[in-house]
Amino acid sequence: SDSQREDDDYTSDVDSAAYSDSAIDEDEDLSHDEYMEVMTVNYMIFLVLV
Repeated sequence: SDSQREDDDYTSDVDSAAYSDSAIDEDEDLSHDEYMEVMTVNYMIFLVLV
């Protein structure tokens, strides 16, 4: 039925979110300086585009 399909979609969304969280945990090995550097570059690009 349609409701069953929606349940499956919901479950896969939750799984995706859980996967994203674990990926973020692994990325926290990145140093704060590297992170700020990336964010600064992204922000500058954003300013140029706007």
